Amino acid sequence: GIDLNHPDIWPNLWKNPGEHPGDGIDNDGNGVIDDVHGYNAFDDNGDPSDGLSHGTHVAGTIGAVGNNGRGITGVMQEAQMMAVKIFSDEGRTSTDVILRGILYSQKMGARLTSNSWGGPRFSQAIYDAFASHSGLHVVAAGNSAYDNDRHDQFPANFDLPNIVTVAATNHIDQRAGFSQWGATKVDVAAPGENILSTIPGGGYATKSGTSMATPHVTGGAGLILSAYPEATNEEIKQRLIFGSDRFPAMLGVSASDGRLNLGRSLEDDNIPPGAPNDFQISQVGTRGGIVS
Repeated sequence: GIDLNHPDIWPNLWKNPGEHPGDGIDNDGNGVIDDVHGYNAFDDNGDPSDGLSHGTHVAGTIGAVGNNGRGITGVMQEAQMMAVKIFSDEGRTSTDVILRGILYSQKMGARLTSNSWGGPRFSQAIYDAFASHSGLHVVAAGNSAYDNDRHDQFPANFDLPNIVTVAATNHIDQRAGFSQWGATKVDVAAPGENILSTIPGGGYATKSGTSMATPHVTGGAGLILSAYPEATNEEIKQRLIFGSDRFPAMLGVSASDGRLNLGRSLEDDNIPPGAPNDFQISQVGTRGGIVS
């Protein structure tokens, strides 16, 4: 969920064009009454307000309003964020609730989803829902400090072309101590330690987790999509991976061997590189090495 009244968020909330606020009618016939800004899949209604602060914090990182003289700026200063609530205010959920949330986002045309949740149990139904969704899904790698190549974590480990799995880094471009990793199961890494963002009630707070890293990548995917509207899910994913800044300490943490760099991910790659005069390969890891 999201604090729908947070002054740094509400201008960038998605607005359902087929719904008339507060009239108690399902105007667009999608099965949800007054779903103006999204959907509460847990209570099956049109009020996705945040009771935990987690979703509001994530939303601020993606798309807190820019240049408004207030608080923070999200990765995307302008956005249309659809709030889809899949946990109760007490932190409970179920497969059915998650499925309702995913299917709603598909039905209402979400091009990107941000998924700061997960666990060790595989669900074929959730896998199928992600696989059939036309959007790109950015998901958290997990916070139990283990190798996802060796242990189950879902939806992070779903082997799908439209999923981007995210590890967390700290302020010195190393893997955050809590972050799960995986040279093949994790795609990219982004800042996730002591991240300042929005919380319910109009405030701000710092939080840590791969949940905080994930929205950096979601916002980045949104910027790429804005710059390249025809980009496919796989093209966006490749830009995120290969645009990353590589560091020796990040080898094997993800397929990118580095930390997200949106400037590089957004570069126009139409000009072929010239032939190098001389080069060396060092820091060879499971996904390659550093060429200099």
